[in-house]
Amino acid sequence: MTRYAGSCPIGLNILFFACCSIVFFSTINALADKCSQGSHFVRAHPRSAYERADGVFVSATHVTEHCRENPPGYSFWKKHVKNLFPSDWPRKDEKSRKWSTEEIERLLDALSSLPDELLRSKIRGIFRMKRSRDFPNPASTTPGTIVLYDDAFSDKRNLARVLAHELLHEYFRGMTKNDAESYRMTTNWYRFGDADGKVRWITRGRDSFVENDGMTSPDEDFANNVEYFLFERNKLKTTTPNAEGWISRRFGPGFRLRGAK
Repeated sequence: MTRYAGSCPIGLNILFFACCSIVFFSTINALADKCSQGSHFVRAHPRSAYERADGVFVSATHVTEHCRENPPGYSFWKKHVKNLFPSDWPRKDEKSRKWSTEEIERLLDALSSLPDELLRSKIRGIFRMKRSRDFPNPASTTPGTIVLYDDAFSDKRNLARVLAHELLHEYFRGMTKNDAESYRMTTNWYRFGDADGKVRWITRGRDSFVENDGMTSPDEDFANNVEYFLFERNKLKTTTPNAEGWISRRFGPGFRLRGAK
């Protein structure tokens, strides 16, 4: 049998690590089994500083393993957290990244803070990628798929706000033709014509947007305006009051972040 100085035989090393792995995962599973119904096991992990949905800053720390009460929507969203590269993703040059325990817990927290209307969209998966082709863009979406990049988890980002914006793109895609037309008419969007099979839109009598990229399409404008309705409503009222009024009528008085007054 081949030996190495200062080490056990290879076969014994393999056996040792296999046994350690069995013990480790058995311990983890035993702890997980102790979690009561309606809670889930969280492995120990380092946590970076970040901003919660309500704007409260959470400091960095080391989280010990524990059982945690499931946040609202946990059973639905946990199964939508996907590793690997999304099969329908058009940007083939972007790279996938495996979710960390910290990121999954933050993701589920952020989703639980959003109003139910945003969570009814037909999302098939939320994927983790390294860096956007349009850096520092924190997230992107195609029908049914949301991708979160490294920058979404920066301490300068509010993850709930990032997710709300992407879910609003999905929401807009699912609106009826009449509802989408109602929004466009209220916010002064007009069909300019078709070119290369694509519809072109322009705004008339309107020169203020909460974000400059809202000028590119009614879809982007909608996502920006509803995002601001939830997170910076006063700015939306000042900048685009007709949009603020439409959103208020559309979603009703209960449309707010969970727990917000």
